[in-house]
Amino acid sequence: MANTGRVEKQQRDMNPNSPTYGTVRWVDAGYTDLTACPLPTVFRSARISESVTRNDCPSGQFGSAVTYTLPDGYKTSAISQADADQQAQAYFDATKQAYANANGVCDTQQADQWAPLYYTSGSSEGCFRCLMYNTNDPSDVRAATEDEATNYFVAYNTTGTVPCGSCSAVINP
Repeated sequence: MANTGRVEKQQRDMNPNSPTYGTVRWVDAGYTDLTACPLPTVFRSARISESVTRNDCPSGQFGSAVTYTLPDGYKTSAISQADADQQAQAYFDATKQAYANANGVCDTQQADQWAPLYYTSGSSEGCFRCLMYNTNDPSDVRAATEDEATNYFVAYNTTGTVPCGSCSAVINP
């Protein structure tokens, strides 16, 4: 049993007529002492979110994309932050497609697929522009959602890390 910080005390049955005479048991003392009984460190996994496309639609139909998210702290570890994150990632990877198949829809028209727009020249080359474009219609452009801004906000080029600004205008789904 994990330490809770609760203090226990020993109790001995002193009644000679009792069938449990002379036995000892531990009972809650009624208070907490975190100095004498410190709580263990608990590491909580970081939030994970990804757009996943349903892939079990009948022939001729296309699956929609759904956002699958595990919140902060979904998995915990007494070992390390990396262990908590690894547990969450393993669970996420094992369950995301089933989630998409259960929550996505099938349609005869292909759903819009959105991809990030990056600067292609100048001092900001490789930086995410905080915009997404529709891969089915590249002229269809919209502001990135908060999740997309987090997921794509990286330098994407061959010259190394580029100092990028932040997304100031994002849409919430």
